Amino acid sequence: MPPGSLGGAAAVEALADMLAQGIPAGIRMLLTASGVRVGARRLNDAATCLEELGLSRGQAGRAGAP
Repeated sequence: MPPGSLGGAAAVEALADMLAQGIPAGIRMLLTASGVRVGARRLNDAATCLEELGLSRGQAGRAGAP
């Protein structure tokens, strides 16, 4: 990682501090759009993992599902 760069929790905390101070609307929209895309990919990753474990989407939400 380049000197002066942040990663992991430190990067998230620095971003949260910047957001708390206020950011331009265009930057806020960019972060929102990126967050939605990342969230959709992670949801797909979770669905794929559950499918590989033999759990359908319907079974994954039920307690005690085989």
